[in-house]
Amino acid sequence: MAEAAPFEAAQVFHEGQWTPLKDLPLSADYRHTDAPRTTPEDSEFVVPVRWTASRPKSQAYWEKGMFANQNSAGKLRQQYTLGKLVTQFELNGENSRSA
Repeated sequence: MAEAAPFEAAQVFHEGQWTPLKDLPLSADYRHTDAPRTTPEDSEFVVPVRWTASRPKSQAYWEKGMFANQNSAGKLRQQYTLGKLVTQFELNGENSRSA
């Protein structure tokens, strides 16, 4: 798994090869500006994710007491939430860390 990288340097595995993310068409409602970024604090970073399971938004899962974070990325460490997600997504040792 790669480290977080500035948008301008981030690469993704696309159609069998590593490609700069900035060279790919974006399909979401996202407004990237080409304004120069001079410090890490004003730069956009890409956090790599390896999805092992997903669901449509209409099947979102939530229970009171689960970890929540409004940031775009966060490290999930809360055991209660991890246990609930492992059960809900039917994850096993191959696809998940111990919950």
